[in-house]
Amino acid sequence: MIVFHVESFDWNCPQHITPRYTVDEIEHILKPQREYISQLEAEIEQLKAKINTQNA
Repeated sequence: MIVFHVESFDWNCPQHITPRYTVDEIEHILKPQREYISQLEAEIEQLKAKINTQNA
């Protein structure tokens, strides 16, 4: 996942610019990625714990 931080000016009139996606649509699209990242983070923690018990 890549996070972009964009700073800009809102020079265009927002009343004529229709948002392409709603927040709910974006959350729905990103849900599988977030679940996969959580799974990988949990696996990393398990592997770290395994290494720590082997080295102790």
